[in-house]
Amino acid sequence: MEDNLVRISGCLLARDEVQSSPAGVRRCDVRIEHRSRQRDGKGWKAVRLNMRVRVGEALIEQIQSLAIGDEVQIQGYLGQQSHRDPQLIVYAVAVHRMNQEQ
Repeated sequence: MEDNLVRISGCLLARDEVQSSPAGVRRCDVRIEHRSRQRDGKGWKAVRLNMRVRVGEALIEQIQSLAIGDEVQIQGYLGQQSHRDPQLIVYAVAVHRMNQEQ
C-alpha cells in the first residue's frame, strides 16, 4: 500500500461557508498559508505556499471555532478536488490550533 500522508502548519487565511456534497455530506474548504525554510541540497530554500484544505463533517465545528489568522496544523492526505477537477487539495483528518494559550 502506498503512503499518502500530509502534515503541514500555517496561518488560516480564509474559511468558506459550509456546503453539502452531491452525496449530502457536509464539508467546508479553508485556505492556509505556509512559510518555512527547507534544506535543499547544500543550502536552504524559502518555501511559501497557499493551500486549499477540505474539512469533512466531523471537523466542521472545530474549524468554525478558529479565527482567521490562527496558526494551525493540518493532518490529512492529498487528493484531487473532484473526479472532474484534478487540482490537488488536502483532505483534513485532524486540525490543531497552534497558538492556544497554555
